[in-house]
Amino acid sequence: MLNTSINSQNNAHLPFQSIKPTLRICDQAVREFKQEFPALKSNTAIELKILNLYGTQNEYLIPKLRQVRHKFDEQVTSLRFDREFFETALCSPSLKFKTLKKLVKKYQAGNCGEQADIMQYELLQKGLKAKQISFCIKNQTIPRKCNDHVFVVVDLAEKAKINKPETWGTKAIIVDPWSGLVGKAHDVLKEIMKNFRFNEKKEKLDFKIDNFC
Repeated sequence: MLNTSINSQNNAHLPFQSIKPTLRICDQAVREFKQEFPALKSNTAIELKILNLYGTQNEYLIPKLRQVRHKFDEQVTSLRFDREFFETALCSPSLKFKTLKKLVKKYQAGNCGEQADIMQYELLQKGLKAKQISFCIKNQTIPRKCNDHVFVVVDLAEKAKINKPETWGTKAIIVDPWSGLVGKAHDVLKEIMKNFRFNEKKEKLDFKIDNFC
């Protein structure tokens, strides 16, 4: 079983001051992203809401949310099948970035992948060491369509083992525009796992590097 324990001795906290400047830049980047793209449609965000409604008093809202999810899915699909999207797939990162931003604005849609692509490029332009990491939940104990996710990690440890988050380093910061979460990697990852209702005892996580540029 993958160790995602937040209390691992390898996750000894550095003083907050040591990462505060970088954290401030990352937080501002997400704020600017939300201002530029204030209401992006994301079918996976709706799917996560549905997942967290099961077994609650608001479970009756699920059918309506499924209708919303279907509409959002159409918008994201339209973005991904736009001709411009394919025409720039093999172009320079800057051209891909400009095209992606243009299409995200055009369709007012984007899931975690599109949002992480934009965020990684923006942070790289600010001089930060930004990588994308994705995960997939395996051996699922509950039915879910939203079983994977991607976010940006800044200052990942040089010798980090991607499938072992406890090795990502005490300076690692997760920047996730899709969820709006920014903070120390071990803290944000814990929150993400909670949102995805990850069962550490019965399920398994598979992480990998998934870069836009």
